[in-house]
Amino acid sequence: CIGYSGIWLAGALPAGSMLITMEKDQKRADLAKANFERAGVADLIVVDAPAAGHAITFLRSARGLLDAAKADGFWFGGYGWRDINTQIALRRQNCGTSDYAVYQMPPDQCSPPTARPGLSMHEQGLAIDFSVNGRFLTSHSDPAFVWLAANARRWGFTNLPSEPWHWSTTGG
Repeated sequence: CIGYSGIWLAGALPAGSMLITMEKDQKRADLAKANFERAGVADLIVVDAPAAGHAITFLRSARGLLDAAKADGFWFGGYGWRDINTQIALRRQNCGTSDYAVYQMPPDQCSPPTARPGLSMHEQGLAIDFSVNGRFLTSHSDPAFVWLAANARRWGFTNLPSEPWHWSTTGG
């Protein structure tokens, strides 16, 4: 059954969480969506289809990076994808609550810098904010950051210089 594992995973999600599934073609994505609807979990699952290829490549690269880091003694955590509503909430938190602050203010005027909704690499599933020991990387001298700076390019990741924690396929 296409989507069977997604149904089980959705049932185990913590409150407020979502599951993202990636299907190799639109036909499979449509079948998965229909099965999620029948199971009553469609509101917990985002189904990505043919455009998911870039995200799948990103995830494979991230796995390689994390495996190499672990082999060198670094256990990274963090998060990657977020939806536009989460990006809007972050803008309100980091930039202010006015429409200008949320939708127009330059990212570098926020603390910390935060991309405008619709422009974040996280919304495309192409960025990771790394943490170590439960804290985001905040210093370029942190040994974990130094390791990333020396190794991340092998897996296609570039750092946004103003944010030691933020790594993406473009550095943005």
